[in-house]
Amino acid sequence: MEKSLPSKIPEEIINQYSPLLKDLKPIEVLGKGGYGSVLMVEFPNKHRAALKIFNNTFDTNKDNEKLNKIKKEITIAKNVKSEYFIKTFYSLQPKVNNKQYFGIIMEIAWYKTLNTFIKKFNDREFIYEGNQEKFFWLSNISETIMKFFTRQIIFAFEFMKRNKMIHLDFKPENILISLYFKIKITDFSLTQIIHNEEEIFLNNATTCYMGKEYYQGKRVKTENAYKIDYFGLGCILYSMIFKKYLIPPPPSKDKKYNEKDINKFIEEGKKNLRDCKRISEGLRDLVINLIDDIEKRKNIEELLKDNWVFPKKKIFKIKKKKIDKDINEDNLNNKNNKNEFEYIYDEIKEQKKIEDINQQDPIKMFIEFNKYSHIKDIKTDKLYYKHKKKFRFKKL
Repeated sequence: MEKSLPSKIPEEIINQYSPLLKDLKPIEVLGKGGYGSVLMVEFPNKHRAALKIFNNTFDTNKDNEKLNKIKKEITIAKNVKSEYFIKTFYSLQPKVNNKQYFGIIMEIAWYKTLNTFIKKFNDREFIYEGNQEKFFWLSNISETIMKFFTRQIIFAFEFMKRNKMIHLDFKPENILISLYFKIKITDFSLTQIIHNEEEIFLNNATTCYMGKEYYQGKRVKTENAYKIDYFGLGCILYSMIFKKYLIPPPPSKDKKYNEKDINKFIEEGKKNLRDCKRISEGLRDLVINLIDDIEKRKNIEELLKDNWVFPKKKIFKIKKKKIDKDINEDNLNNKNNKNEFEYIYDEIKEQKKIEDINQQDPIKMFIEFNKYSHIKDIKTDKLYYKHKKKFRFKKL
């Protein structure tokens, strides 16, 4: 009989959120953030999934506004059906002594976040004598890898535009990496669904990924609202190129940037891009456009035709898929939450082999993947691979 792994989770978390862990065995902490924690949990049948636990418990008699906000995030997470977003199986909402707990059962992203992936590449740096500072400053992530992730992100943007959805906290920490390096976008705490509004109001997000529009009245016309997330993509590509933030974190919690500070950072970033001779013209033009004023940024149709992202100038036809349910306020009060474990046994597809893969070096896996398929020939919305007893990649 196979021995189960010991838990690597602090006892205080287990004790504090014990109502959410009923009949679930916690294995380890996958991630932490302002929202709470994500744990790997094991079901009685040995299947594993990720459990996102929200930090706070709420008094059902007082915190109605906070409760509705959490329920709205859960509703969006459950109804977003796309291969580029994390799959949510169901939610847990136990009540104990008028205290409401919240958790979400999700698929596991085995290679953690895009931020972790970028750091792994950046750790493999080559230092040359006499030019140590210069080569330390430059990143080792090639344009091939940048294109691979950029394509998937653009397809995710197209899905959001089609479903009138804006993420509003688009950063590498919210982009998970699954098998075959497929991206999985997560965290819908700030996400808005556009209905018939003429403009939307912006709440503060992560400072390093907030464009000028956040410092210009925080109101954006609906026709430009989808471009808010594109600034985050520009910041991610910039950090891949230069191994530093376009907009660095504030030096202290008391320090807040203003519009003048943001303009200074962006203009300095544009200058660095123009002076950088080791990147292609197409990548330079794309990043400069994405970090520009929101009115000047490319729309999704233009991004799908971008010559750097899609070198063969193919216009990818996206199959129109509708989410299973409309995401609206009517679903906030939906109490039909299935908590039976049998409901998702067939949906969770993590096998023992996947756990073995998790122990391998993601960098080696990515290099091995690119031996068989060059990035310019990959349609990231339909990867060419076969998954049977062993991993097999189709040569292109």
